Amino acid sequence: MENNFLGKLIYRYLSSGICKSDTKNLPKKVVTFFYCSIYNGYGSVRMVKGIIFDMDGVLVALHLDMDILQERLKEVFEARIEAQQILSTCEKLLVEDHERYKKALSALDNVELDAIDETLEIFPETKSVLERLREDYELVLVTLQGKIPAYKVLDILGVRNFFKAIFTREDSFSRQEQIQMAAESLNFPCDEILVVGDRRNDIRCARNVGCKALIIKRPYKEIKGMTVIGSLKEILKEIENMGKEENRDSKNA
Repeated sequence: MENNFLGKLIYRYLSSGICKSDTKNLPKKVVTFFYCSIYNGYGSVRMVKGIIFDMDGVLVALHLDMDILQERLKEVFEARIEAQQILSTCEKLLVEDHERYKKALSALDNVELDAIDETLEIFPETKSVLERLREDYELVLVTLQGKIPAYKVLDILGVRNFFKAIFTREDSFSRQEQIQMAAESLNFPCDEILVVGDRRNDIRCARNVGCKALIIKRPYKEIKGMTVIGSLKEILKEIENMGKEENRDSKNA
């Protein structure tokens, strides 16, 4: 219903709180609301319909020991690889040496599974926020963790079935490609999709694809040119703020 003009107005009415407020003069309130919505051009405003989440640093923190990871991979790579080069080296092996590629992914999986057992931190608001968001938005997960570790985390949280699709490093080592895949799975225009990540690269990739983006920093700290939140609880408020900005833009156009 929200895909047509009247549907959008009804959606905004139900979301506005008018129908839950004092019922005195309710018919007049409803007429006024719809008139103002049409006058202000609210029917043309795009809303967020899908949300793409990163996992590590957003929903949980794995606290991977990079020294252990580098030592485990040293045997496969035949050299100690800098942490920031691990995924690109795996991607290169995918083309050049599939057997070593499989061994590298297995080593990565094992280190991540150990971290899940030993150092996994679950942010307290994660499950309740996802439960609330899934009522109104379609959710997708992207992660550079492996499929087995990612599914284990989601099962610990009890949220695997909250997500329409899950994309891991087995699907792509590129965050931008993952976001593109996630956006395609949602089947919404990219400007109606919000990406929530914890790194600047997540935000850059989201913008390159054409999505909206939030970066989460615990503890909160401002980052120039980016919308920062300190908790997942702030997502709904930021979506509302985005809607207000789009309303102003549509009226000024």
